[in-house]
Amino acid sequence: MDTTPAIPRYVVDTADLEAWGVDFNAIWQATASLALDFNAAYIDSTYKDYVTPEGIDVSGQPTGIPKWSFAAGAAYTWELDEHGSLRAAVRYGYRGRTRCSDESQSQGTCGESPALRLGESEELANLRVGWTSASGKYGVAVYGENLLDNQYVSGLGTYGKTVLGTVGARLTPPRVWGVEFTAGF
Repeated sequence: MDTTPAIPRYVVDTADLEAWGVDFNAIWQATASLALDFNAAYIDSTYKDYVTPEGIDVSGQPTGIPKWSFAAGAAYTWELDEHGSLRAAVRYGYRGRTRCSDESQSQGTCGESPALRLGESEELANLRVGWTSASGKYGVAVYGENLLDNQYVSGLGTYGKTVLGTVGARLTPPRVWGVEFTAGF
């Protein structure tokens, strides 16, 4: 009787991919104090000719990269003469839904799950307000990341599934607030 448990293994494999797309990036210094930026990308990425180590033929299927993504931001600086400067910046980003292939479910990156939303589109908004001294040597800032407090399942940890029988979900970070101090010497 063999009682040796199956030992999970991690396989790194490469595939022949085919992708085409277009990127757009614009930065506009509207005034001496106000800067705006925007970027967008469209990409169609598919497996050219590939069979996974598990024997799944994903030739011609999506690689998981979303077709659309974009980000926009604005920054405004107030010059406070001998008191330094104050700068506020806000950024927003969007990443489209993950494009699933026949292999995606086993990888845990997208697909149907009764308990989790895998591969959904994502959006993120960040804010930072900071003061810098006139000499540039000192500063303080407050910031907020993921202001919308959206958390997404970034993947499933299936490494221990065969041995332990469990799968863990990896989540993106929740909303975070913070303070930064800087000092130059």
